[in-house]
Amino acid sequence: MDLSTNALCAKAKAMYGKRLKEEQYSELIRKDSIGEVVTYLKGHVGYQDALKDINVRNIHRQQVEDLLKREYFERCNKMLKYIPRKNQEFYLKVLMKIEIEIILDKIQRVLFGSQEALTYDLPTYLEAKTSFAFHELVQAKNIQEIKECLMHSKYAKIMNKFDVVSFEDMSILEKELLDFYYQSYVLSIEKHFRGKTKQQLLDVLYTLVELKNMEKIYRLKTYFHFTPEQIKKTVSLQYGRLNSNTLDQLVESKDGKEFLKKLSLSRYQAYYDDQEYAYIEYYIDTIKYNVAKRYLRFSSNAPVVYLTYSILESIEIDNLKHIIEGIRYQKDPSTIEEMLICM
Repeated sequence: MDLSTNALCAKAKAMYGKRLKEEQYSELIRKDSIGEVVTYLKGHVGYQDALKDINVRNIHRQQVEDLLKREYFERCNKMLKYIPRKNQEFYLKVLMKIEIEIILDKIQRVLFGSQEALTYDLPTYLEAKTSFAFHELVQAKNIQEIKECLMHSKYAKIMNKFDVVSFEDMSILEKELLDFYYQSYVLSIEKHFRGKTKQQLLDVLYTLVELKNMEKIYRLKTYFHFTPEQIKKTVSLQYGRLNSNTLDQLVESKDGKEFLKKLSLSRYQAYYDDQEYAYIEYYIDTIKYNVAKRYLRFSSNAPVVYLTYSILESIEIDNLKHIIEGIRYQKDPSTIEEMLICM
């Protein structure tokens, strides 16, 4: 292992050591306003720089969430200076995922007539690396303008296949974009890594794909009442590790409760505990958190440490978003606590 690899592993584990702890989450969920949450975070070493310029007397939820997203990008970026130039393609896959999330977010706002503007704010260094004009996409007013923004990007071929007019159209488009991303990620891993590192990276990636599928199956079945045939068109089954029989059983579940019971008996049962899960996202994130924490703690492979560190940081940012949303809608602390993955 070279010095840069050592440095990345040490940096990631040191930064993870500064994460918010259970007692700090406990204090945050008892705050009475978003301003109080921000004031508290300004006093935490992990967020004091990210939030130092925000005025707590005139604060908007979206502004705070944008700054938290930015902090996530900044933390991942601090790792990039330790990586060999030849492997940068792999490490920058995180940007491709961000691009797809932004595209889908924008389409969803247009499709469902959301009046809330897309205020996604990318750090300058990332905006310069995107494969399309980010600010043009933000300004697009309809699906055609979105397509025009993307016509010279790597997503053009997929976008041109769709006239997105319904939620089902969007679900299938999301599948195609994510399939493209997963395929690109797998090819990058196979190109740059060998042996144990390659095996661990694929293990983590396939787990993420599979968990994304599980979340999607549950949501489509529970909230949108998709048929099993419709569901199968929208999930990326080729990268999962559950056998086809188990997947069929999950897709055929009569409701969300039966789905969760079957999932708890699958290969993920080692990560299951006896809590009553109020939200599928909580269950999925709990599994994701435990898988990532195990690899971050025991691996000395820089790419694996980077990937799992980025997952854990993403979960911490999501925790803070749940707290902000909970306080905004005046939920009691115990309800907010049910949504948090304690680190």
